[in-house]
Amino acid sequence: MVPSPSPSPSPSPSPSPSASASSCSSSSTTTETAILDALNTMLATMRILRAYDVKSAVVVKAPHQDTIVLSAAGEAATVATGPEYAAEQPIPVNAAGALPLESLLGAFASRTTTTTTTDAAASSPGSMDTDMLELADGEVDGTAHDEMEELQGLARRVQNMVAETRGTVEEIHAVVEETMSGAEELQGVVGGAEATAEAVRDTVQEAWDLADRLDEGVKSAHKAAGEMAGPLERARENLEAIVEGLETAEGKLEDMGEGLVALHQLAVLRNEQHAEVIAFLRRLESCMKPAAGRGRK
Repeated sequence: MVPSPSPSPSPSPSPSPSASASSCSSSSTTTETAILDALNTMLATMRILRAYDVKSAVVVKAPHQDTIVLSAAGEAATVATGPEYAAEQPIPVNAAGALPLESLLGAFASRTTTTTTTDAAASSPGSMDTDMLELADGEVDGTAHDEMEELQGLARRVQNMVAETRGTVEEIHAVVEETMSGAEELQGVVGGAEATAEAVRDTVQEAWDLADRLDEGVKSAHKAAGEMAGPLERARENLEAIVEGLETAEGKLEDMGEGLVALHQLAVLRNEQHAEVIAFLRRLESCMKPAAGRGRK
């Protein structure tokens, strides 16, 4: 009985988006498991090759790019995975990453003939039907022939499953490409958002700088006001003294006004007296003129 395949190491994470990587990895793992199950059953039926002591290794690339090494030796047939296995004779895969079962069976058939190892390695892998039927007709009995036919039918079913899987892989590739395109657009949007956030941070920083300058200005104004409080207080006291002096001068001016009024009244009185004196003198003069005229006659 063929042992179960050992778990293959997970591929290293790629820089693509996590959603795309997760979807692609899950689909690849499902495809790998289906192919390995089919190959496990196929290898179990290849016990007809035990008489030829198959020791060569066939290396196959799976869709997830891990290395799968298939080997058989007498009664034993094993399936192992891992990048540490070197490819002795790599079997090419198609563009979708599907497994060409006819090449795999051809490689097994070319390595299980009675010819030398050099000749077997140099021979190119044949088709599934030709090599396997030649092996069955020329080297095994009727029972083995029946088992080989059963193996061929199984291989055809696996090949059909791989063809269906190929379409699924292509769809997965298309989804991955669309997802990566969307991721690039999202990165552009994120880049714009980051630029906007950077501009907002710059604006906020400028606002903080302005607030700091305003705070320093207010502090300087308070300091200047404190320094000016003393001189302003002294100026207020001086103004109060000036007001008191002005009030005193006003009182004196009022007194002077009253004196000026008295002087004016006195001057008016003196003017009236002068007028009376002048009138008296004129009357006296007029009285003295006739008297003088009579004295000369």
